[in-house]
Amino acid sequence: MIHKNINLGPVENVTFLQFGRGDIAMTVFLNKPEHTGVGLGFANSEPHVIGDTDDSMAGKTLAEIAPEVYMHFNSIDSIDVVIERLQAAKALFESNNVAVEAASE
Repeated sequence: MIHKNINLGPVENVTFLQFGRGDIAMTVFLNKPEHTGVGLGFANSEPHVIGDTDDSMAGKTLAEIAPEVYMHFNSIDSIDVVIERLQAAKALFESNNVAVEAASE
């Protein structure tokens, strides 16, 4: 679920993406017509099986989907850094035996 204007300790007004419940839809965008980058959009959705794809977003524009959070990449290096950080987070998750919360039905 995407939560907006959350306070995380002393940090105020954070947009907080909480993964693990199957209620965030993600889709990839190509910056057209300039082809100057790619983006990843996130939007709250009805709960679904994590990892399932939804073809209903295929071919739609950014304006049609209106994601609540959008990550834009102008270089592959930036994508590599995000992947690297996600892999580090996954390793931290696994090495610390973080409790896994069941997805909501």
